[in-house]
Amino acid sequence: MTMPVDSRSLSVEPMFFRPEVTYVDADVPTVSENTVLSAAYGNTSASGWTVRSPYGEFGSILQMTSEPAELTTTMRGLQPGGVYDVFAFFWDTKGLEDSDWFVEASLDGLNYTAYPASTLDNINGPVFEAASARIVAGLDPNVTLRSGLSPNDDGDQTANGADEGNRDLMMAHLGEQTADANGNIVVHIAKHTAGERVWFDGVGHALKVAGEPVEDYWHVGVGTPAIHVPNGDPAQLDWGDGSPNDADSSSVYRVFDDVELAEGQSLTLTGTVEFSGLANNPDYGNGFRIGVFDHAGSSDPDGWLGYWSGNDTPTSSAGHLRKRDKPNSSHFLSSNGASTILDSFNGATQFLQDNLVYDFTFSLTNRGGHIGIQSELSQAGVALVSHSAVDTTPHTLTFNRIGFLVADPLNADQVRLRSVTVSSTGGPVQSPIESWREAWFGTSEDSGLAADLSDFDGDRMPNLIEFLLMSNPLDPTSPGTVFTKAPTGGFQFSLRGWH
Repeated sequence: MTMPVDSRSLSVEPMFFRPEVTYVDADVPTVSENTVLSAAYGNTSASGWTVRSPYGEFGSILQMTSEPAELTTTMRGLQPGGVYDVFAFFWDTKGLEDSDWFVEASLDGLNYTAYPASTLDNINGPVFEAASARIVAGLDPNVTLRSGLSPNDDGDQTANGADEGNRDLMMAHLGEQTADANGNIVVHIAKHTAGERVWFDGVGHALKVAGEPVEDYWHVGVGTPAIHVPNGDPAQLDWGDGSPNDADSSSVYRVFDDVELAEGQSLTLTGTVEFSGLANNPDYGNGFRIGVFDHAGSSDPDGWLGYWSGNDTPTSSAGHLRKRDKPNSSHFLSSNGASTILDSFNGATQFLQDNLVYDFTFSLTNRGGHIGIQSELSQAGVALVSHSAVDTTPHTLTFNRIGFLVADPLNADQVRLRSVTVSSTGGPVQSPIESWREAWFGTSEDSGLAADLSDFDGDRMPNLIEFLLMSNPLDPTSPGTVFTKAPTGGFQFSLRGWH
């Protein structure tokens, strides 16, 4: 049987573009300002990136012609932990007739890929005509996107009323990226590859997998650094995006379940830290700080209690171990406000340096209601700070926060925390009968079957007597004790088979 053919043309929407794309304009405030030069209309001679106007979305684009300068654009306000398709938008001129403009981009700042307009493929990508995508938000209403790229017909291109109408807005699919704990994704743009002109205009995102709130992730305390949790692992943090001073004058913290230190119990923070972009031999004691805290019912970090330690340098007399006193209204890692210096270290033989891995440990132990504190920051076994002190009047025995701070003079671009672990060891010292209950009944509590007056095995000897005679409380025939009435009244005990 022959079916009739519908003579109407069929329009097939590319599967790739079914997600809704949001455009984010890369204006100067959202990129690394130190690499952008302001340029008047028509100026193409300035080195590095130049601002060209009146072109592109919202009247300006960023042009790169020869220098290998790099830009970063951060998309904010995304779902933490959400997986996004990420795009870079760039312009091409006169279709594919006599040019091949491109963009070179990276999601990690290390591995760059060039996306030339000549690889345009509106079905499979990775370069697409922006007009063929479902861009649902962020575009300039004064820019008209016209689909159907035709190399021989410039009038069929994306047109901005402010230019000569022969340019086309392209978008390159850079891959998938997971938004960090603050809902940020960073896109890196460069021109390391020789080729035609780069007119970079913005970035875009399309949600693929919704993020789920993850407790125990990192939070920014002060400052506005970008933070990223690699692989969603709370034991890791990239703090600062690598642009100049992005991690400087800022702090981060992480939440964990309350640990109330019982007698003999310890709480220990360990991990490693590595810095990028530090000032040369930063002569600033306490420039990097590590601490363990209790929120103490405070609605903001200024009211936290606890302890922190700062690094020493060869020429400073700092390296303090501080206790936060109460009431306190300063930042939890600040040296201002109510605090007590419990110990000082003045033996550092090196400054903090870029790209070296430092080990840190910070331990608190309940010693009869006093808190013993030990901390160390070292590199290859050489301590930049080491503390040992006892706080005889602690304000809290409960802890639920760890925190880190980089002070302004360090000029840090990024701080990388790895293998960050909070562990609790030891605990209250058990009495002999508590240990006995634990061994036989799996609990140290004087309750239920393990209670002192309970007789689990029915031999008429309660657990307290079984404990005193070291007999088996689960077996009425166990050797070790004979329990009989004495001739003169009362009871007598005789040991049987006990050594």
